[in-house]
Amino acid sequence: MYPLLQIDRYNEIDQSIQQAWHSYALKGETFMSLRDVVSSSWERCKKNNVAMNLNQAPQQLSDHALKISREKNGHFLSIAQPIIKMLSNQFDMHGLIMVLADSEGTILKTEADGGTIKEFDKLNFTNGAIWDESNCGTNAIGTALQSLSAVTIFSAEHYCEGWHHLVCTAIPIVDPFTGNPLGILDFTGRKDLLGAHNFGVVYTAKALIENAIEQEYMKKAMYTPYHHLLENTRPVLVFDINGKVTRCNRLAQVLLGAREGMNFRSHFRLPETSQMYLNFKVTMHYKEEEGKEWEIVISPHAMDTQLLGGIAVFKPVQGGLSSIDNENVYANRIIGESASFINCLKKAEQAAMYDFPVLIHGSTGTGKEKLALFIHQQSQRRGGPFVAMNCGAVSRELIASELFGYVAGAFTGADGKGKKGKFVQAHKGVLFLDEIAELPLDVQPYLLRILEDNMVYALGAEKGVPVDVRIIAATHKNLEEEVAQGRFREDLYFRLHVIDLAIADLKNRREDILPLFKHFLEEHVSSHVYIHPSAQRSLLRYPWPGNVRELRNAAQYAVFALKGELELTAEHLQERIIRFEQEQNDTKKSYSKDLDAQEQLLLIRSVLEQTGGNMSRAAEILQISRMTIYRKLRTLASE
Repeated sequence: MYPLLQIDRYNEIDQSIQQAWHSYALKGETFMSLRDVVSSSWERCKKNNVAMNLNQAPQQLSDHALKISREKNGHFLSIAQPIIKMLSNQFDMHGLIMVLADSEGTILKTEADGGTIKEFDKLNFTNGAIWDESNCGTNAIGTALQSLSAVTIFSAEHYCEGWHHLVCTAIPIVDPFTGNPLGILDFTGRKDLLGAHNFGVVYTAKALIENAIEQEYMKKAMYTPYHHLLENTRPVLVFDINGKVTRCNRLAQVLLGAREGMNFRSHFRLPETSQMYLNFKVTMHYKEEEGKEWEIVISPHAMDTQLLGGIAVFKPVQGGLSSIDNENVYANRIIGESASFINCLKKAEQAAMYDFPVLIHGSTGTGKEKLALFIHQQSQRRGGPFVAMNCGAVSRELIASELFGYVAGAFTGADGKGKKGKFVQAHKGVLFLDEIAELPLDVQPYLLRILEDNMVYALGAEKGVPVDVRIIAATHKNLEEEVAQGRFREDLYFRLHVIDLAIADLKNRREDILPLFKHFLEEHVSSHVYIHPSAQRSLLRYPWPGNVRELRNAAQYAVFALKGELELTAEHLQERIIRFEQEQNDTKKSYSKDLDAQEQLLLIRSVLEQTGGNMSRAAEILQISRMTIYRKLRTLASE
């Protein structure tokens, strides 16, 4: 910015700049006192053969072209325009004009009083005029675009003589994720109004607009890749058009060594010419030197029609993980859209950054083991084993030998070679103890001793073996109540209960039912299966006492019942689900009476997803009007 706060030296500065301009116009000489941003701009203008005697912007878009430009920048304008309107109402704008231009210097919107607008119309400083440097010489809009920074141009610093009576300040409005310019905010007035030329207004407007843009991203985060960036549920980074990483979350930094400023393509060994993944969503793969494999889902990052870069979400490939010994662990994908599940996942991701014990609470079938595996995969121990043991599935007599192992001949019937216990198997990794409340009371002191000493003593062994194991325990019971009843040791409870995670029952997070069901279908059916609203309605209403496990079972039965068909109706669901629906309501009742408000919204969203956003087709399928769909979606957005 130009040091124009010395208003008492106004005339002296003005005359000095005028002298510099005349010297440049006549002799091509520049004064040493001229600011670098101005002198470099003059040289560009000279090279572009810009006429120094211009008194009106030479290029103007037609009304049709301006309309198209505004539509292309519709989202940007919808956010920025109310803000400059609000600020213009708060300040004395007499003789001053506020302008929004696009990223190419075309004026899209002006705010000023009627008399001021008429004065600036004479300069063609109006909607549709193009004020980049190649057209209008050195001016705040064009020079701010060139420098990508805030610029004030005063008096004869303007390259064209027709603007010498002005002072203008412009600042780029940038995308909060990549820093790419979305447009320009300009504040212009006669130079003798310098005292009223409030530079703070420009910076305030910039901050308000960019903050509003970021809030828009966050508002949509639940349904877009930005969710992973903002909520830290997966490693994710944002890069600009040139591949420069401009933002990355904590997981990307810890697990992938990502840093802002590095080149996305070269770091992850992607083709330098792969501009294609800036135009549409693609999937690529990356393999670390130590063998860990990642699937990279890359989506375009854009504002309106302006492509700004890309956002990359990393998902670990199951085959690249080492020694996961539980065959029942789901495929490596966490599915869920409900607020409670997202909060749980966020906390789990944070837990992965530490090596403290984790205690997971949740009913049977909610996915406690899958959550434990997720923590392991996101942690520094991901290269080590994940060993799972259900404490309630092993007999009381054998549980100690399963946990701690035994040496040859330790007891009658023991393996002649001895056996490694779960602790030794999990060395340098994670031991997941499911249903920890079922651990016999007389075995609990041995577990506590291992946790405190990091030494495990196999049955019959004289010496202990050092182990480095992280414990993740899970239970469907209230451990505090178990302690109060004397069924669980208090000291062991406090040793395990460092980080607490709770997974809600599926009936309490209905937003997750349909996405999970579709995911389980995709595991067994290669073709896209259309799920009829009647089936979706039944799935949403059923209480799912067996939680996610029961839902997966229902999806597998549906695959069996489909017999290769590609439309799944309520008749393809298990009998207990159909019977429950019939007991609750006659399935032929009207849509509005069939479901509560939340269920209706979930169903509408799902059908719109299946129809590719076609409102008419969705209304036909649901047998409701398009206006009802719009009304329900507005309700969803306001909640």
